[in-house]
Amino acid sequence: MHFHDEQAFIFERFCRGKDKKLRVRGLGLGLSYSRMIARAHGGDLQLINSSTEGSMFSLTLPK
Repeated sequence: MHFHDEQAFIFERFCRGKDKKLRVRGLGLGLSYSRMIARAHGGDLQLINSSTEGSMFSLTLPK
């Protein structure tokens, strides 16, 4: 799967990038749970930009 194709699945449970599967420990649950928590509080978590250097997210929560 190409890097940009992986972005569509970044919030799916157990999703881990092809390059990270062997280098980085984890289950691929962090972003999924983070988005679920944000939505449970009436907000949202969205991917703004992602590259091989890192990712930028937007977290919105109501007052």
